[in-house]
Amino acid sequence: MSKSKSAFSLATAARNCVRLPFSLLLEFLYQRSSKPAQARALQRQMDQWARLLQVPIYCGNVDEWHAYFDRHHDRLPGLLAALQEGTDERSREELALFYERYRHVFPPSRFQGQVFFDPDTILTPAEKAAARELKEFAAKPSEFVFPQGVGNEEPHLFWSQLGLVHLPPAALGQIRDGDVIDGGAYCGDSAMVFTKYQPRSIHAFEAFPASVELLKQMIALNHMEGRILPVGLGLGRAKGSLNMTRRVESGSGMDVQLQPGEAAVPPGRKVVGTVGVTTIDDYVAEHQLRPVAIKLDVEGAEYSVIEGALKTIRDFHPILLISIYHRPQDFFEIRPLIETVTQKYEYRFRYLCPTSPSNEFMLIAHVPGKNEDQ
Repeated sequence: MSKSKSAFSLATAARNCVRLPFSLLLEFLYQRSSKPAQARALQRQMDQWARLLQVPIYCGNVDEWHAYFDRHHDRLPGLLAALQEGTDERSREELALFYERYRHVFPPSRFQGQVFFDPDTILTPAEKAAARELKEFAAKPSEFVFPQGVGNEEPHLFWSQLGLVHLPPAALGQIRDGDVIDGGAYCGDSAMVFTKYQPRSIHAFEAFPASVELLKQMIALNHMEGRILPVGLGLGRAKGSLNMTRRVESGSGMDVQLQPGEAAVPPGRKVVGTVGVTTIDDYVAEHQLRPVAIKLDVEGAEYSVIEGALKTIRDFHPILLISIYHRPQDFFEIRPLIETVTQKYEYRFRYLCPTSPSNEFMLIAHVPGKNEDQ
């Protein structure tokens, strides 16, 4: 019996996942837009045009993943098995799927950018069903007010509750009246998700000054002053600073990148400002917090941030919601890093957005029975 056109297989997905010159034009114009609002509007418009062809996804630096695979070729089966150990069946399946997509499906590229794919072939049947649910959810009005020009750009965060929907009710109960660390808060959408669980405070870390202003606006628009505390700092393994750099010829606020203050400025870029960095361990001690949840989506700095949070994790065992899709080190090595200080966590791994097969892949961890012991 022949397979239907929409049948899922990695081989078919690889044949239908290509990088097109159109995506290069999108990135070129997007990076050079003079204002963030203009850049976002351009992104949405060009995404609409792109969907007339195929669906664009951001795959990050695929070459970094392939280089990691080459360096650890003989160890890859063991590394993947270690991640899957002790997890539920869905976690094992989604770990393998994410790994195989970066290993065999997404085409290599010498720079970051978009790849176009045919959703009929790259998404699994379960992902297609979830995508329909997400579409229906996104069509409903948001319960939160967003800053002008932003909107609910990532409805999957509210749909998936940052991954909290995959934890048992007893685990969620521990958030109430505790302190939440939200690393990579952007405009405040992820912080808004936590308000449902009634923590004592939400410390929303955002390193980009433009995003900090959006964060403050969203807090005010939703009357969350005192509940959500904006923190204009980066997070890392040690206190210090980060340089904000931009392409020399670019005037776009969307082109700004953060790099360690001691690192050499890459060719073709210039320093346009600095931002302070602290560690979760230092911040928790200085503010006498009782952390009940840590969420991180910090554009590939997750591993170093966890290095600066190991004492907090060991002492408080907060719920962990960690993005592990930016870099292969995050994917393979964050769980083993956590396990150097505690073996108490139960791990789950999930895609948070069914239409983003390269992104929004999360480590979700909690300590069973912790809430009952308190």
